[in-house]
Amino acid sequence: MEFNTFTRKIFQKSRVIFEEAEIFRVESENLKIGVFKGELDKFSFSNTSGVSLRGILKGSPGYSYTEAIDDKSVDILIEGALSSAESVETDTRLTLPEAGESYDAMPEPKNKLNSITTEDKIKAMLQLEEKTLSRDSRIQSVQECMYQEFKSRRIVRNSKGLDLEHSDEGGFAYVSVVSRNGTDTKTGSSYRLFRNPLEMDIDKMSEEAAEESLSMLGASPVASGMYPAVIRYNVFAELLEAFSPIFSADNVQKGLSGLKGKLGMEIASSGVTLIDDPFHKDGFSGSSFDDEGIPTSRKLIVESGVLRTYLHNIRTAEKDMTESTGNGFRTSYKTAIGVSPTNFYMEPGEHELEELLERADGGILITKVAGIHSGLDTVSGDFSVQAQGYLIKKGKKEDPVNGITISGNFYDLLLHVEEIGSDLKFTLPGNGHFGSPSVLVERISISGI
Repeated sequence: MEFNTFTRKIFQKSRVIFEEAEIFRVESENLKIGVFKGELDKFSFSNTSGVSLRGILKGSPGYSYTEAIDDKSVDILIEGALSSAESVETDTRLTLPEAGESYDAMPEPKNKLNSITTEDKIKAMLQLEEKTLSRDSRIQSVQECMYQEFKSRRIVRNSKGLDLEHSDEGGFAYVSVVSRNGTDTKTGSSYRLFRNPLEMDIDKMSEEAAEESLSMLGASPVASGMYPAVIRYNVFAELLEAFSPIFSADNVQKGLSGLKGKLGMEIASSGVTLIDDPFHKDGFSGSSFDDEGIPTSRKLIVESGVLRTYLHNIRTAEKDMTESTGNGFRTSYKTAIGVSPTNFYMEPGEHELEELLERADGGILITKVAGIHSGLDTVSGDFSVQAQGYLIKKGKKEDPVNGITISGNFYDLLLHVEEIGSDLKFTLPGNGHFGSPSVLVERISISGI
């Protein structure tokens, strides 16, 4: 059945059951390529789509979903959403947005995944593996050399006439390498996020992965203690991603965030500004509307250290008697509407990384962490994760350090940011939705020897 006909039938039949109804559709394509020892090792292409119905009954939402678009699915969706709505108890009365809202235009798309052929993408990965292996005789192997790309299309329609559509695409390449010197073995990696595979820069990726691995040879733990620290952009972006749920109004209302009751209060040092911007040119989570059809916007979540707003969908906004911030998103068509940021990042400062290192003399540069999601508590803000990096001597990164654990409290960390770098990047952990510059913090607890 054609999707427009399917949508029309859903709205016609659901009109006598629900006060309002909403159709959400997602179509996606994913291509994955992996090479190993000079040969194509993995290749997969998937094409998936699904449709969700949200019906509003006495102000309560009911959800159902299907992958099939046919007459049988029309009835299944409506019956499923009705059953769901009847079982839901809510203290708010949900109302879907009207058609006719004004939506800001997205930046000119740079989507050019088809600028090279699939065969050329495979060749690029083979070249990346070969170049990385040839960088140094101590490079023993390439653990992983892969390419992934996605294309997606979202459609939101409701019974009030709202009809929106957004398409996006992007990809990333990743290489990880193993180097060895005697019995000492270390790893390193590099990646690129792109909308055009010609932006990958194979030479630079192979150089970065090899350099990171080789520079860690001879690494050892440092003495336990409190150290001034420069947290490199990729690590701080991981922290922002891991703790981003604390800015969700849903978590605040459920008592799952330490930010409850702190609107308008200072929660970070004055240099810290956290932004949610669906229109940022380097972010990979852009859209002029959220999955409820609410217009999105650039907003300051924390401005110069002061908490300005939580992130809201329609339901959480109704509960707090405010307006949705356009952050009502689903993780898939199978899930209910939640609250998520778009492109979430820390505003960059004016300092080069070298200037931050000079300020942190005697401290440590943290360049990688592992197991971050298993080593944190988003309610208390406590975290404890394995890390590696370099000692900072005379303002330069020197001796490699590994086998350490950094621990602290995210809320406390924000209050002790001393300087912010200018090297803002959106990173692969978080799929390019989270970004940060490198950050100098007054102190961080290191557990070593």
